[in-house]
Amino acid sequence: MKRDYFLDDGDEEDVVTAGSESRRGEIHFEDDEQPARPSAVAGRGKSHALRWVVLTIGAVLGVIAYLRYGTPYVTDATDEVYILSIQREGLLFKTFEGEMVSRRELAGSDRVYSRGLSFSVEDEAIGAKLQEAKLSGRPLTVVYKRYYGALPWRGSSTTFITDVR
Repeated sequence: MKRDYFLDDGDEEDVVTAGSESRRGEIHFEDDEQPARPSAVAGRGKSHALRWVVLTIGAVLGVIAYLRYGTPYVTDATDEVYILSIQREGLLFKTFEGEMVSRRELAGSDRVYSRGLSFSVEDEAIGAKLQEAKLSGRPLTVVYKRYYGALPWRGSSTTFITDVR
């Protein structure tokens, strides 16, 4: 059978010879040759897309966790406070936990005092200074930072005292 190149659109895969017959649109394979399954090819694209979705969700969750637990939203804030209580707490991670009240809260007559602000301290030297200040009863100026969330190794509070003046 002669090929008509004038009417042919150039697809050589349309005509496959199997034995002595030649038919348009049929493809015959020998015994050892297997056709590519469409489900395997389509599954590869789905797994690739699923991988990107999982990686994107993981990256977004990582950024959210970093913003919530890793970066403070208040830094280098100072306040003059009285220390109400301070003790060392924790099973695995020992930190100083305490409660303080701002001098403004006690001095203002238009505000109703409800309770003190809880805080955490990681540094032992700062914890010792705070314990001395609690025993003396004098006010002191503290520098602190606040996070949106607490992590066990930093303490149970979201307010962390970083310096005492």
